[in-house]
Amino acid sequence: MSISTVSSKGQIVIPSAIRKEMGAQAGTRVRFVRTDEGWLLKPATFPVTVLKGIVPRPAKKVTVEDMNDAIRKHAGKDFRR
Repeated sequence: MSISTVSSKGQIVIPSAIRKEMGAQAGTRVRFVRTDEGWLLKPATFPVTVLKGIVPRPAKKVTVEDMNDAIRKHAGKDFRR
């Protein structure tokens, strides 16, 4: 069990062993969840890898040249190479 003290500004220090286990580092947001047993502290940010698979694969492969052609077509005279 780890203990921390609330500062006069309402801040607490999460013990390093807990930060390490949570994967928390400077800038990590945390959320407080109320449970029947008390408060639960959870990281509110997730690694970008959790987004894997959220966007379906395109129906056909698109090359860089295809993208450039689409830009030229839609940008008109404003597009300069």
